[in-house]
Amino acid sequence: MSARRVAVIGAGASGLVSAKWLATAGLDPVVFERAERIGGVWTYDQSLPGGGSPSYRSLVTNVSRQKTHLSDHELGGDLGGSSDQRLAGDRDDFPGRARVLRWLEAYADRFDVRRRIRLRTPVRGIERRGHVWHVDGEPFDAVVVASGLFSRPFTPDVAGLDSFQGRVMHATEYMHPEPFADVDVIVVGAGSSGADIAVELARVARVCLSVRAVAPVVPKTVGGRPLDHLLTRRLEQRPEDERGRSLYEAIGGEYRRRGLPDPAVWPAGLAPLVPGRAPTPSEDLAAMILRGTIALQPAIESIDGEHVVFGDGTRRRVDLILFATGHSLELPMLPPGLLPVREQVEIDLYRHVWHPEVAGLAFVGLCRVSGAVPPIAEMQARWIARVLSGAAFLPPTGVMRHEIAERRARHLSAGTEYMRVPFLGYLDEIADLIGARPQDERSLQDAVVSATQYR
Repeated sequence: MSARRVAVIGAGASGLVSAKWLATAGLDPVVFERAERIGGVWTYDQSLPGGGSPSYRSLVTNVSRQKTHLSDHELGGDLGGSSDQRLAGDRDDFPGRARVLRWLEAYADRFDVRRRIRLRTPVRGIERRGHVWHVDGEPFDAVVVASGLFSRPFTPDVAGLDSFQGRVMHATEYMHPEPFADVDVIVVGAGSSGADIAVELARVARVCLSVRAVAPVVPKTVGGRPLDHLLTRRLEQRPEDERGRSLYEAIGGEYRRRGLPDPAVWPAGLAPLVPGRAPTPSEDLAAMILRGTIALQPAIESIDGEHVVFGDGTRRRVDLILFATGHSLELPMLPPGLLPVREQVEIDLYRHVWHPEVAGLAFVGLCRVSGAVPPIAEMQARWIARVLSGAAFLPPTGVMRHEIAERRARHLSAGTEYMRVPFLGYLDEIADLIGARPQDERSLQDAVVSATQYR
Protein backbone atom coordinates (compact mmCIF):
# COMPACT_ATOMS: atom_id res chain seq x y z
CA MET A 1 0.00 0.00 0.00
CA SER A 2 1.44 3.39 -1.00
CA ALA A 3 2.00 6.12 1.59
CA ARG A 4 -0.64 8.83 1.95
CA ARG A 5 0.27 11.83 -0.18
CA VAL A 6 0.26 15.25 1.47
CA ALA A 7 0.61 18.55 -0.37
CA VAL A 8 2.65 21.16 1.48
CA ILE A 9 2.25 24.75 0.30
CA GLY A 10 5.44 26.75 0.78
CA ALA A 11 9.13 25.92 1.29
CA GLY A 12 10.04 28.42 3.97
CA ALA A 13 10.89 27.23 7.47
CA SER A 14 7.29 26.09 8.10
CA GLY A 15 7.11 24.09 4.89
CA LEU A 16 10.50 22.47 5.39
CA VAL A 17 9.75 21.23 8.90
CA SER A 18 6.34 20.03 7.71
CA ALA A 19 7.88 17.97 4.91
CA LYS A 20 10.53 16.51 7.22
CA TRP A 21 8.10 15.38 9.92
CA LEU A 22 5.49 14.10 7.45
CA ALA A 23 8.15 11.95 5.80
CA THR A 24 9.41 10.76 9.19
CA ALA A 25 5.85 9.57 9.96
CA GLY A 26 5.80 7.46 6.78
CA LEU A 27 3.77 9.90 4.67
CA ASP A 28 4.66 11.18 1.19
CA PRO A 29 4.88 14.99 1.22
CA VAL A 30 5.13 17.06 -1.97
CA VAL A 31 6.16 20.68 -1.41
CA PHE A 32 4.98 23.42 -3.77
CA GLU A 33 7.12 26.58 -3.78
CA ARG A 34 6.48 29.53 -6.08
CA ALA A 35 9.99 31.01 -5.70
CA GLU A 36 13.22 29.81 -7.29
CA ARG A 37 14.75 28.73 -3.98
CA ILE A 38 13.76 27.57 -0.54
CA GLY A 39 13.87 29.76 2.55
CA GLY A 40 10.74 31.92 2.46
CA VAL A 41 11.17 35.30 4.14
CA TRP A 42 14.91 34.72 4.60
CA THR A 43 15.64 34.71 0.87
CA TYR A 44 16.92 37.88 -0.71
CA ASP A 45 17.71 38.67 -4.32
CA GLN A 46 18.97 42.21 -4.90
CA SER A 47 17.90 42.07 -8.54
CA LEU A 48 14.22 41.71 -7.56
CA PRO A 49 11.88 44.42 -6.19
CA GLY A 50 12.02 44.28 -2.41
CA GLY A 51 14.76 41.66 -2.62
CA GLY A 52 12.20 39.07 -3.74
CA SER A 53 10.71 38.62 -0.25
CA PRO A 54 9.73 40.62 2.86
CA SER A 55 13.42 40.44 3.79
CA TYR A 56 15.84 43.36 3.55
CA ARG A 57 19.62 43.24 3.25
CA SER A 58 20.40 43.93 6.91
CA LEU A 59 17.70 41.68 8.40
CA VAL A 60 18.77 39.85 11.56
CA THR A 61 16.72 37.76 13.95
CA ASN A 62 14.95 39.48 16.81
CA VAL A 63 15.11 36.25 18.80
CA SER A 64 18.37 34.64 19.91
CA ARG A 65 19.65 31.70 17.88
CA GLN A 66 19.46 29.48 20.98
CA LYS A 67 15.68 29.96 21.10
CA THR A 68 15.42 29.54 17.32
CA HIS A 69 16.91 26.01 17.30
CA LEU A 70 14.78 23.19 15.95
CA SER A 71 14.53 20.05 18.06
CA ASP A 72 17.09 18.18 15.95
CA HIS A 73 18.85 20.97 14.05
CA GLU A 74 20.56 23.78 15.94
CA LEU A 75 21.27 27.21 14.50
CA GLY A 76 25.04 27.37 14.96
CA GLY A 77 27.06 30.28 16.23
CA ASP A 78 29.66 30.14 13.45
CA LEU A 79 29.07 33.17 11.23
CA GLY A 80 30.54 31.36 8.24
CA GLY A 81 30.57 32.66 4.68
CA SER A 82 32.80 35.29 3.12
CA SER A 83 33.01 38.79 4.55
CA ASP A 84 30.69 40.21 1.90
CA GLN A 85 28.03 37.62 2.82
CA ARG A 86 28.04 38.62 6.48
CA LEU A 87 25.74 41.38 7.60
CA ALA A 88 26.71 44.39 9.66
CA GLY A 89 24.30 43.40 12.43
CA ASP A 90 25.06 39.68 12.32
CA ARG A 91 26.23 38.57 15.75
CA ASP A 92 26.81 35.24 17.38
CA ASP A 93 23.49 35.41 19.24
CA PHE A 94 21.39 37.15 16.56
CA PRO A 95 22.05 35.61 13.13
CA GLY A 96 21.65 37.63 9.97
CA ARG A 97 19.50 36.77 6.99
CA ALA A 98 22.23 34.92 5.08
CA ARG A 99 23.14 32.70 8.01
CA VAL A 100 19.52 31.75 8.72
CA LEU A 101 19.07 30.90 5.05
CA ARG A 102 22.15 28.65 5.08
CA TRP A 103 20.77 26.95 8.20
CA LEU A 104 17.46 26.20 6.47
CA GLU A 105 19.22 24.93 3.36
CA ALA A 106 21.38 22.65 5.52
CA TYR A 107 18.20 21.33 7.16
CA ALA A 108 16.70 20.48 3.77
CA ASP A 109 19.88 18.63 2.80
CA ARG A 110 20.31 16.86 6.12
CA PHE A 111 16.80 15.39 6.08
CA ASP A 112 16.57 14.78 2.33
CA VAL A 113 13.74 17.25 1.84
CA ARG A 114 14.93 18.88 -1.38
CA ARG A 115 13.86 16.01 -3.62
CA ARG A 116 10.29 16.57 -2.41
CA ILE A 117 10.22 20.26 -3.37
CA ARG A 118 8.89 21.63 -6.66
CA LEU A 119 10.40 25.08 -7.11
CA ARG A 120 8.84 27.75 -9.36
CA THR A 121 5.47 26.03 -8.86
CA PRO A 122 2.83 28.42 -7.49
CA VAL A 123 -0.45 26.85 -6.37
CA ARG A 124 -3.44 28.39 -8.07
CA GLY A 125 -6.30 26.33 -6.70
CA ILE A 126 -7.09 23.75 -4.03
CA GLU A 127 -10.40 21.97 -3.84
CA ARG A 128 -11.85 18.94 -2.09
CA ARG A 129 -13.88 16.35 -3.99
CA GLY A 130 -15.25 13.74 -1.65
CA HIS A 131 -12.33 12.64 0.53
CA VAL A 132 -9.66 13.67 -1.97
CA TRP A 133 -7.91 17.02 -2.16
CA HIS A 134 -6.89 18.35 -5.56
CA VAL A 135 -4.01 20.80 -5.85
CA ASP A 136 -4.15 22.31 -9.32
CA GLY A 137 -5.84 19.06 -10.37
CA GLU A 138 -3.33 16.68 -8.72
CA PRO A 139 -4.85 14.36 -6.07
CA PHE A 140 -3.69 14.30 -2.44
CA ASP A 141 -4.97 12.81 0.79
CA ALA A 142 -4.36 15.98 2.80
CA VAL A 143 -3.08 19.55 2.48
CA VAL A 144 -0.78 21.48 4.80
CA VAL A 145 -0.72 25.24 4.16
CA ALA A 146 2.67 26.63 5.22
CA SER A 147 2.76 29.77 3.09
CA GLY A 148 3.12 32.13 6.05
CA LEU A 149 1.49 35.33 7.26
CA PHE A 150 3.18 37.65 4.73
CA SER A 151 0.56 37.40 2.00
CA ARG A 152 -0.21 40.91 0.76
CA PRO A 153 1.44 44.16 1.90
CA PHE A 154 -1.10 46.27 3.77
CA THR A 155 -1.24 50.04 3.28
CA PRO A 156 -3.85 51.95 5.30
CA ASP A 157 -6.23 54.41 3.69
CA VAL A 158 -4.93 57.95 4.12
CA ALA A 159 -6.81 60.96 2.84
CA GLY A 160 -4.92 62.62 -0.01
CA LEU A 161 -2.32 59.86 -0.39
CA ASP A 162 -2.92 59.68 -4.15
CA SER A 163 -1.94 63.33 -4.48
CA PHE A 164 1.34 63.03 -2.55
CA GLN A 165 4.16 64.59 -4.57
CA GLY A 166 6.92 62.45 -3.09
CA ARG A 167 7.54 58.71 -3.16
CA VAL A 168 5.35 56.12 -1.40
CA MET A 169 6.57 52.59 -0.70
CA HIS A 170 5.89 49.61 1.55
CA ALA A 171 8.53 48.02 3.74
CA THR A 172 8.52 44.96 1.47
CA GLU A 173 10.11 47.15 -1.24
CA TYR A 174 12.90 48.34 1.04
CA MET A 175 16.32 46.71 0.55
CA HIS A 176 19.05 49.02 1.91
CA PRO A 177 19.48 52.66 2.99
CA GLU A 178 21.91 54.02 0.40
CA PRO A 179 19.27 55.38 -2.04
CA PHE A 180 17.72 57.49 0.73
CA ALA A 181 20.74 59.47 1.91
CA ASP A 182 19.86 63.03 2.98
CA VAL A 183 16.11 62.71 2.32
CA ASP A 184 13.16 63.43 4.62
CA VAL A 185 11.42 60.16 5.45
CA ILE A 186 8.35 59.17 7.42
CA VAL A 187 8.25 55.54 8.52
CA VAL A 188 4.70 54.54 9.39
CA GLY A 189 4.51 51.77 11.98
CA ALA A 190 6.87 50.69 14.75
CA GLY A 191 6.76 46.92 14.64
CA SER A 192 9.94 44.92 14.06
CA SER A 193 10.47 45.94 10.43
CA GLY A 194 9.45 49.55 11.06
CA ALA A 195 11.92 49.82 13.95
CA ASP A 196 14.75 48.20 11.98
CA ILE A 197 14.22 50.37 8.92
CA ALA A 198 13.76 53.61 10.87
CA VAL A 199 16.99 53.02 12.79
CA GLU A 200 18.90 52.15 9.64
CA LEU A 201 17.58 55.12 7.66
CA ALA A 202 18.23 57.53 10.54
CA ARG A 203 21.95 57.01 10.02
CA VAL A 204 21.76 58.52 6.50
CA ALA A 205 18.49 60.47 6.38
CA ARG A 206 16.11 62.62 8.45
CA VAL A 207 13.55 60.23 9.88
CA CYS A 208 10.18 60.64 11.53
CA LEU A 209 8.36 57.63 13.00
CA SER A 210 4.57 57.90 12.79
CA VAL A 211 2.47 55.58 14.97
CA ARG A 212 -1.11 55.29 16.19
CA ALA A 213 0.18 54.07 19.54
CA VAL A 214 3.81 53.99 20.59
CA ALA A 215 5.09 50.44 20.79
CA PRO A 216 6.80 49.40 24.01
CA VAL A 217 10.47 49.07 23.06
CA VAL A 218 12.80 46.51 24.63
CA PRO A 219 16.53 45.97 24.01
CA LYS A 220 17.63 42.72 22.42
CA THR A 221 20.44 42.34 24.95
CA VAL A 222 20.68 42.91 28.70
CA GLY A 223 24.05 42.81 30.39
CA GLY A 224 25.68 41.52 27.22
CA ARG A 225 23.38 38.51 26.80
CA PRO A 226 20.12 38.13 24.86
CA LEU A 227 17.09 39.45 26.72
CA ASP A 228 15.14 36.30 25.86
CA HIS A 229 17.67 34.22 27.81
CA LEU A 230 16.04 35.66 30.94
CA LEU A 231 12.82 33.91 29.94
CA THR A 232 13.64 30.62 31.59
CA ARG A 233 10.95 28.06 32.36
CA ARG A 234 11.03 29.21 36.00
CA LEU A 235 10.33 32.83 35.06
CA GLU A 236 7.78 31.97 32.37
CA GLN A 237 5.74 29.98 34.89
CA ARG A 238 5.52 32.83 37.41
CA PRO A 239 2.35 35.01 37.53
CA GLU A 240 2.25 37.58 34.73
CA ASP A 241 2.64 40.58 37.01
CA GLU A 242 5.69 39.07 38.74
CA ARG A 243 7.24 38.10 35.42
CA GLY A 244 6.64 41.55 33.99
CA ARG A 245 8.08 43.26 37.04
CA SER A 246 11.23 41.13 36.91
CA LEU A 247 11.79 41.86 33.21
CA TYR A 248 11.01 45.56 33.63
CA GLU A 249 13.65 45.88 36.33
CA ALA A 250 16.25 44.14 34.17
CA ILE A 251 15.41 46.27 31.13
CA GLY A 252 15.37 49.50 33.15
CA GLY A 253 18.80 48.67 34.52
CA GLU A 254 20.11 48.01 31.02
CA TYR A 255 18.84 51.33 29.69
CA ARG A 256 20.37 53.17 32.64
CA ARG A 257 23.70 51.47 31.90
CA ARG A 258 23.40 52.84 28.38
CA GLY A 259 23.03 56.38 29.72
CA LEU A 260 19.28 56.70 29.08
CA PRO A 261 16.68 57.93 31.57
CA ASP A 262 14.75 55.43 33.62
CA PRO A 263 11.82 54.11 31.52
CA ALA A 264 9.44 55.43 34.18
CA VAL A 265 9.93 58.96 32.76
CA TRP A 266 9.80 58.04 29.07
CA PRO A 267 6.95 59.28 26.83
CA ALA A 268 3.70 57.42 27.45
CA GLY A 269 3.63 54.04 25.73
CA LEU A 270 7.30 53.99 24.75
CA ALA A 271 8.41 52.39 28.02
CA PRO A 272 8.94 48.63 27.82
CA LEU A 273 6.38 45.98 28.74
CA VAL A 274 3.08 47.82 28.39
CA PRO A 275 0.45 45.26 29.54
CA GLY A 276 -1.40 43.61 26.67
CA ARG A 277 0.94 44.89 23.95
CA ALA A 278 3.66 42.93 22.21
CA PRO A 279 6.99 44.78 22.57
CA THR A 280 9.24 45.83 19.69
CA PRO A 281 12.79 44.51 20.13
CA SER A 282 15.44 47.02 19.07
CA GLU A 283 18.90 47.81 20.33
CA ASP A 284 18.82 51.44 19.17
CA LEU A 285 15.26 52.70 18.63
CA ALA A 286 14.58 53.94 22.17
CA ALA A 287 17.87 55.83 22.36
CA MET A 288 17.35 57.43 18.95
CA ILE A 289 13.86 58.63 19.90
CA LEU A 290 14.87 59.88 23.33
CA ARG A 291 17.87 61.73 21.90
CA GLY A 292 15.90 63.22 19.02
CA THR A 293 17.67 61.37 16.20
CA ILE A 294 14.29 59.94 15.22
CA ALA A 295 11.28 62.25 15.59
CA LEU A 296 8.14 60.66 17.00
CA GLN A 297 4.77 61.72 15.60
CA PRO A 298 1.16 60.48 15.90
CA ALA A 299 -0.69 58.77 13.07
CA ILE A 300 -1.02 60.53 9.71
CA GLU A 301 -4.33 62.34 9.36
CA SER A 302 -4.02 63.39 5.71
CA ILE A 303 -1.66 64.36 2.89
CA ASP A 304 -1.52 67.91 1.55
CA GLY A 305 0.73 68.12 -1.50
CA GLU A 306 4.25 67.38 -0.30
CA HIS A 307 3.26 67.82 3.33
CA VAL A 308 1.99 65.25 5.81
CA VAL A 309 -0.60 66.34 8.37
CA PHE A 310 -0.54 64.40 11.64
CA GLY A 311 -3.34 63.67 14.08
CA ASP A 312 -2.20 66.46 16.40
CA GLY A 313 -2.44 69.04 13.60
CA THR A 314 1.31 69.40 12.98
CA ARG A 315 2.64 69.33 9.41
CA ARG A 316 5.88 68.00 7.98
CA ARG A 317 7.33 68.22 4.49
CA VAL A 318 8.70 64.84 3.38
CA ASP A 319 10.22 63.17 0.33
CA LEU A 320 9.25 59.60 1.18
CA ILE A 321 6.47 57.84 3.09
CA LEU A 322 7.44 54.26 3.91
CA PHE A 323 4.61 52.11 5.25
CA ALA A 324 5.84 49.42 7.64
CA THR A 325 2.25 48.47 8.33
CA GLY A 326 2.36 44.72 7.98
CA HIS A 327 0.45 42.37 5.75
CA SER A 328 -3.06 41.14 5.17
CA LEU A 329 -3.44 37.38 5.32
CA GLU A 330 -4.78 36.01 2.05
CA LEU A 331 -5.28 32.39 1.06
CA PRO A 332 -6.42 32.75 -2.56
CA MET A 333 -5.67 29.12 -3.38
CA LEU A 334 -8.48 27.93 -1.09
CA PRO A 335 -12.14 27.86 -2.17
CA PRO A 336 -13.91 31.16 -1.37
CA GLY A 337 -15.55 31.11 2.05
CA LEU A 338 -13.75 27.98 3.23
CA LEU A 339 -11.74 29.90 5.82
CA PRO A 340 -12.84 33.52 6.30
CA VAL A 341 -10.17 36.05 7.31
CA ARG A 342 -11.25 38.69 9.83
CA GLU A 343 -9.49 41.94 10.68
CA GLN A 344 -7.04 41.24 7.84
CA VAL A 345 -5.06 38.65 9.84
CA GLU A 346 -7.40 36.52 11.96
CA ILE A 347 -8.58 33.00 11.11
CA ASP A 348 -10.34 30.45 13.33
CA LEU A 349 -8.38 27.22 13.60
CA TYR A 350 -8.30 24.56 16.29
CA ARG A 351 -5.22 25.42 18.35
CA HIS A 352 -4.12 27.56 15.38
CA VAL A 353 -3.55 24.46 13.23
CA TRP A 354 -6.64 22.53 12.11
CA HIS A 355 -9.74 23.54 10.19
CA PRO A 356 -12.42 22.36 12.61
CA GLU A 357 -14.90 21.21 9.98
CA VAL A 358 -12.87 20.15 6.94
CA ALA A 359 -10.86 16.96 7.40
CA GLY A 360 -7.32 16.81 6.10
CA LEU A 361 -6.64 20.57 6.02
CA ALA A 362 -3.98 21.93 8.38
CA PHE A 363 -1.92 25.10 8.72
CA VAL A 364 1.62 25.67 9.97
CA GLY A 365 3.14 28.99 11.06
CA LEU A 366 -0.01 31.10 10.79
CA CYS A 367 -0.02 32.31 14.39
CA ARG A 368 2.01 35.20 15.76
CA VAL A 369 4.64 34.12 18.25
CA SER A 370 6.02 35.97 21.24
CA GLY A 371 9.35 34.39 20.44
CA ALA A 372 10.87 32.35 17.61
CA VAL A 373 8.61 31.01 14.86
CA PRO A 374 10.58 27.94 13.58
CA PRO A 375 10.29 25.84 16.78
CA ILE A 376 6.59 26.64 17.02
CA ALA A 377 6.09 25.65 13.37
CA GLU A 378 8.04 22.45 13.99
CA MET A 379 5.86 21.47 16.95
CA GLN A 380 2.75 22.09 14.84
CA ALA A 381 4.23 19.96 12.05
CA ARG A 382 4.98 17.12 14.46
CA TRP A 383 1.36 17.14 15.62
CA ILE A 384 0.05 17.22 12.06
CA ALA A 385 2.27 14.29 11.07
CA ARG A 386 0.97 12.18 13.96
CA VAL A 387 -2.67 12.94 13.15
CA LEU A 388 -2.35 12.31 9.42
CA SER A 389 -0.44 9.06 10.03
CA GLY A 390 -3.11 7.81 12.43
CA ALA A 391 -0.93 7.97 15.55
CA ALA A 392 -3.07 10.72 17.13
CA PHE A 393 -6.65 11.89 16.77
CA LEU A 394 -8.59 15.14 16.77
CA PRO A 395 -11.68 15.74 18.92
CA PRO A 396 -15.15 16.07 17.32
CA THR A 397 -15.95 19.23 15.37
CA GLY A 398 -18.20 20.58 18.12
CA VAL A 399 -15.44 20.29 20.70
CA MET A 400 -12.96 22.05 18.42
CA ARG A 401 -15.42 24.86 17.69
CA HIS A 402 -16.11 25.30 21.40
CA GLU A 403 -12.40 25.53 22.22
CA ILE A 404 -11.84 28.08 19.43
CA ALA A 405 -14.63 30.26 20.90
CA GLU A 406 -13.17 29.94 24.41
CA ARG A 407 -9.69 30.93 23.20
CA ARG A 408 -11.08 33.95 21.41
CA ALA A 409 -13.06 34.99 24.49
CA ARG A 410 -9.96 34.75 26.71
CA HIS A 411 -7.98 37.01 24.41
CA LEU A 412 -10.86 39.48 24.13
CA SER A 413 -11.18 39.63 27.91
CA ALA A 414 -7.44 40.13 28.37
CA GLY A 415 -7.15 42.65 25.54
CA THR A 416 -4.47 40.58 23.80
CA GLU A 417 -4.02 39.49 20.18
CA TYR A 418 -6.11 36.46 19.30
CA MET A 419 -3.52 35.13 16.85
CA ARG A 420 -0.55 35.53 19.23
CA VAL A 421 0.78 32.60 21.25
CA PRO A 422 3.29 32.54 24.13
CA PHE A 423 6.47 30.70 23.22
CA LEU A 424 6.78 28.29 26.14
CA GLY A 425 3.07 27.96 26.83
CA TYR A 426 2.24 27.00 23.25
CA LEU A 427 5.20 24.62 22.90
CA ASP A 428 4.03 22.82 26.02
CA GLU A 429 0.40 22.85 24.87
CA ILE A 430 1.10 21.06 21.59
CA ALA A 431 3.86 18.88 23.06
CA ASP A 432 1.33 17.54 25.57
CA LEU A 433 -0.82 16.34 22.67
CA ILE A 434 1.98 14.25 21.14
CA GLY A 435 3.85 13.11 24.25
CA ALA A 436 6.88 15.31 23.56
CA ARG A 437 6.91 17.49 26.67
CA PRO A 438 10.25 17.37 28.54
CA GLN A 439 10.21 14.54 31.07
CA ASP A 440 12.26 16.23 33.79
CA GLU A 441 11.16 19.85 33.72
CA ARG A 442 12.63 20.45 37.18
CA SER A 443 16.16 20.13 35.79
CA LEU A 444 15.31 22.68 33.09
CA GLN A 445 13.88 25.40 35.33
CA ASP A 446 16.83 27.76 34.89
CA ALA A 447 17.77 26.80 31.33
CA VAL A 448 17.02 28.85 28.23
CA VAL A 449 13.80 27.42 26.76
CA SER A 450 14.69 25.72 23.47
CA ALA A 451 13.07 23.23 21.10
CA THR A 452 16.05 20.93 21.74
CA GLN A 453 14.37 20.13 25.07
CA TYR A 454 11.45 18.57 23.15
CA ARG A 455 13.36 15.87 21.30
